[in-house]
Amino acid sequence: MNLLQVWIISEKEFLTSSKYYSVWDMVMGLACIVAVFTIKGLRCIKFKDNINKTTPKCVLLVRQTLHICASASTAIVVILASITLYILELNDIKALTPTGYIKPGLPEFLPPSFSIHNGNYTISTSEMFANLASGIIVTPFIAFIEAMAIGKYFARVNRYKLDPSQELLSYGVANVLTSFFQGYPITGTFARTAINSQCGVKTTLGCTFTGVIVIIGLAFMTPIFYYIPKCALAGVIVAAVLTMVDIRTFVALYKANKIDVFPYLVTFASTLLIGVQWGIFVGVGVSLLILLYPIARPKLLFSSVQGFMIVTPTSGLTFPSAEYLEIKALDKALDVDKPSHVILNMEHLSFMDFSGIQAIKSLLAECEVNEIKLILAQGQKRVRRQLQLAQITNLIIVQTVQEAIHKFTMEMTLDESGDCGDHYVVRSCMTRL
Repeated sequence: MNLLQVWIISEKEFLTSSKYYSVWDMVMGLACIVAVFTIKGLRCIKFKDNINKTTPKCVLLVRQTLHICASASTAIVVILASITLYILELNDIKALTPTGYIKPGLPEFLPPSFSIHNGNYTISTSEMFANLASGIIVTPFIAFIEAMAIGKYFARVNRYKLDPSQELLSYGVANVLTSFFQGYPITGTFARTAINSQCGVKTTLGCTFTGVIVIIGLAFMTPIFYYIPKCALAGVIVAAVLTMVDIRTFVALYKANKIDVFPYLVTFASTLLIGVQWGIFVGVGVSLLILLYPIARPKLLFSSVQGFMIVTPTSGLTFPSAEYLEIKALDKALDVDKPSHVILNMEHLSFMDFSGIQAIKSLLAECEVNEIKLILAQGQKRVRRQLQLAQITNLIIVQTVQEAIHKFTMEMTLDESGDCGDHYVVRSCMTRL
């Protein structure tokens, strides 16, 4: 299928589904976006006062009113859109889509139900768990990741610290309580948090006011909610989320470390193509791969001095990197006409697990097969103790790299002249474990 065929099919699908689109809803939604940004811009107006004159109270009142309007830009836009829809409905003009009927009254206080009644059929708890399958684990995990993502963003913007443990505890308690009021699962939300930030909310007391208004609305104002256009709600949400697009952070991220841009772009593309939930999973997976790659493929520094290949790992020797170090060190030592002896500089190794010890043991065996000496130098106390407890036969450790080069160069010189045997050199020039 070529590009022209794809374009024709897409055009046909667009035309056949155009009956579900509303031009007036789209216009109203765009107008709401523009209105939110326009009203919000009132707070950016800078007034010039004459320091030699007292500013009249009426002027201060007008400025304060403008600031309040800018903070309440979302509410003002929704109210104006609702008035517009009400006027159109009075004149029997069905141009905009209303929110529709909302059941009035507060939810009843009931214990959570562990079964669902659908007509004459009852879905049991075990059947619900079977239907959810892996979603039982995936859904809370995604909810927590979303909450942390939005929380850390606004914590960075507003310069405060976020405690993940406290956040997790609060979400758990909130979900337990809301289950007694037939509520939805609670987590952090991108849209509502962005709207709160846009309205100037600074503390969690804003949630208290939101809750009070929701209770009042459910108890007394549900008939009014019918006239709120859906496009207006969509418009204010889009306007709030657009403020979260931070180009400057992306540019700074690119300049600081280009590899960090990759999970950023992958997460963005995945979220658009396969949805927020799976997009977050893909982003977390890519970030973990980038995080683990330097551990699995650590940077190794190689230098050749007087027939010795000095290998210096820049990080610890653990399970992911053990085999990599073994292969690279041996390849470098054999990649010359006359194989080089290997000095493993352990000055950066502060920890070594069982796989690391086994890698050194295997490297020693390979070196002996190829008649190459393996010398370990500058090991820290903890690492030296681990190697000693491992009881690796014929493992050689010296204090410094310079000592290894000097003593083993002397040994090779004595071997070539025939003045000293191996036994003497080993006993007097090196330490064996």
